[in-house]
Amino acid sequence: MLQLRLLGTFEASDPGRSRIVTIGSKKNRALLGFLALQPQLSASRSRLAGLLWSDRDERHARSSLRQSLLSLRKDLEEVRPSAVLAEEDRIGLRADEVRVDVAEFKRLASSNSLSDLQAAASSYSGPLLDQLTISDPSYQEWIADARSQLFELLTAALERLWQREQGEGRIAALRRLLAIDPTRETAHCALMIELARLGDLASALQQYERCKEQLRQELNVRPGPRTEELRRRILEGRIPEMQPQARAEDPKPPLLPSLVVMPFVNVGADPAQQYFSDGITSDLITDLSRFPSLRVIASHSAFAYKGRAADIPSIARELGVSYIVEGSVQRAGRQLRINVQLVEASTGRHLWTERYSRSLRGLFALQDEIVRSIVATVPSRVEHSERERAMRKPAGSLEAYDHYLRGIEVWFGWTEATNRQAQEHFRKAISLDPGYARAYGALSSTLIQSALAGWADRPEAVFQEARGLAQTGAALGPSDFENHQSLGFACLYCRDFDRSLACYQKAVELNPNSADLLADMAEALAYIGETAEAVAKISQAKQLNPISPDWYDWVLGIAAYHDGRYREALAALTRVVNPPNLLRRHLAATYVRLGRLEEARAIASEILKQQPGYRLATEALVPFRNLDVLHAFIADLRLAGLPD
Repeated sequence: MLQLRLLGTFEASDPGRSRIVTIGSKKNRALLGFLALQPQLSASRSRLAGLLWSDRDERHARSSLRQSLLSLRKDLEEVRPSAVLAEEDRIGLRADEVRVDVAEFKRLASSNSLSDLQAAASSYSGPLLDQLTISDPSYQEWIADARSQLFELLTAALERLWQREQGEGRIAALRRLLAIDPTRETAHCALMIELARLGDLASALQQYERCKEQLRQELNVRPGPRTEELRRRILEGRIPEMQPQARAEDPKPPLLPSLVVMPFVNVGADPAQQYFSDGITSDLITDLSRFPSLRVIASHSAFAYKGRAADIPSIARELGVSYIVEGSVQRAGRQLRINVQLVEASTGRHLWTERYSRSLRGLFALQDEIVRSIVATVPSRVEHSERERAMRKPAGSLEAYDHYLRGIEVWFGWTEATNRQAQEHFRKAISLDPGYARAYGALSSTLIQSALAGWADRPEAVFQEARGLAQTGAALGPSDFENHQSLGFACLYCRDFDRSLACYQKAVELNPNSADLLADMAEALAYIGETAEAVAKISQAKQLNPISPDWYDWVLGIAAYHDGRYREALAALTRVVNPPNLLRRHLAATYVRLGRLEEARAIASEILKQQPGYRLATEALVPFRNLDVLHAFIADLRLAGLPD
């Protein structure tokens, strides 16, 4: 039996032989730690290579992984039976041969038993893999997220513990909680009450001063009115009673929409398939967490509901979430059927439902495929629901996030009036919250749209302003893929093509599951001249998000036109409902290429009716890297009847 201690300093031991097992390589310790925290204690070779050797190409990274695995097996050669299992494309740990302290901590911390909560607090001996430093950015991102989840679990356990403890036990739990989360004002108040009830009024008032100083230093705010009232009572010698019910009042709605993925239910007759449904749940949580527009409840909290009947209102209230993803997995012969649905918690309304039926050609590949499909759909459905909510709110109650949502909603109107309204909403969001990174990127994109559509004077200056805004957004929110996406879009129109691609690639690294990002990147690739790759990218986006918005077809039409696939371009462009002039220009050029001049001229007539001042010189703003391609496009538009 191999025993792994991951909380605090890493330690591997063989209790049967009462000895410590030395794992010499830091990366091997990290490898064991990562595998031990996976739902099935296994991961693909490509995932492990990318986690620890992302600075190398795939061939060299996999070679390094093989060498690492050889040295790890040598370190563990005296542990029998072997704890490491290597398959063709996966590496894992044998669940019945490994014990991990994190698994026991999660079990104890998720319990409501007083003794379990006490044991959880005692067993947390420090941050996950503390002092194990690996320079690889992928590993750093993973370890930061994993540490954060365990920290949240610890604080939640301590919160429940102090409410169940009495006397000195309660005081000890509160002090432990405040040691790791010193800005938790409710815990400061609870400790003030306990100290006052013991007759130590001086210490209670000192605790108020600590609370006040911590809030000032960390958040630059003052204690709330309840804390001030508690202080006044203690000063007057009135000993307050503990009122745990005060914690049950409804919190204010979170700034961002919150979501929980409930453990998928294994409804088949084979209980051994439970690992597969658990794996889908865990992967969904991980991948949805890449979308900074969502607050996704951590897996330990979600799995606390495993095996319980789904009472959506109760779950939503307990976890403070607005949306719930739930699903089931059923194996029937060589087929797997997976049902999934997205539910709006406040109304019980089903925003999206889908059924997947796949053959069992490879369980892990199948799991990845389904997770990608769900992840590509859920955020867009949530954002649409949030935009509808924002549009129903009275203007006087709007704050930064709601202004951002309203801006996105009206922006999609693609008219001069809606563009102007979108700009106003984004500027208002920035004025209310100057640190709101996404609002800068959104404003940048609306400015670019206004210049391209002929709604702005001095378009080149507008592009530069847009680039500056996008740079601010990326600096404020460097871990949010959408900020790099916005900067890539702005750099494209400023003709900084290399930086544009670098920004898009960074965005994809941060979130490879965003179909909108892939579609947007396809447009950039088309203008840069990588037309075949552009068509492939937009096709990938449409596979990820089958119920895609029609601007995907707009981008597909542009990419296909410039790749010489005119029939495909026509099919895509004519699927767009109420196309704006920006799209009609490519539609007219496509008709020209197909020899359908009458239809091309009809489109040109519509363009001039909506935009009487249009001239072909406007097309110089479109960021073609190859000017010969631009001149050919303009020639097509001239044949369609558009004036110089």
